[in-house]
Amino acid sequence: MYRRTLEFIRNYEYPRLTAVALSFILAYIMFKNQHFHILVRSLHGLNYPGVFIAGLLSVFSFTAPIAVAFFLLAGSEVNIYAATVVAATGALLADMFIFEFVKLALLSEINHLAGRQPLFWILAQFKRLPYSLRKQLSILVACIFIASPLPDEIGVALLAAFTRIHEKAFALLSFFLNAAGLFVIFYIAQHIPIA
Repeated sequence: MYRRTLEFIRNYEYPRLTAVALSFILAYIMFKNQHFHILVRSLHGLNYPGVFIAGLLSVFSFTAPIAVAFFLLAGSEVNIYAATVVAATGALLADMFIFEFVKLALLSEINHLAGRQPLFWILAQFKRLPYSLRKQLSILVACIFIASPLPDEIGVALLAAFTRIHEKAFALLSFFLNAAGLFVIFYIAQHIPIA
């Protein structure tokens, strides 16, 4: 049995996509744990370091709602412009990690999966579109995801997988889109009473 398990692991075709799926499951388990909520609440007294950490967390699916709640709580206690820059810098670092991970590790598995699995027929059809149209659609959808409080992973993955965007251009785009979205959240926190 041990040898069959090792053989299965060695020949498994999608180790990185499986690791991403397992990380979502782990994040969900952490989110359901009360100790994790206590840790998040403890960030509230950190002001700008807390804003930076929340910026890092704001790009991931299961931690984005926690980060937004933190921004809304801390928004009335910090300078809106400084907090926007600090949080956007944290979000940029996390986005760069996702960008590199998708570009270097997941892209080959995504392409392989698109060619083989019927569930990914839409992805395969999307890849058949002319590059210029595919690039424009990818950038539009990616910008919406990155600028909104929605998780950035989808937008970053679209840019990394379907465009030939360079790291510097992606970094600038990510920073300014995140800053715009975060500014709106901090503005709401300072101008609309949150009970």
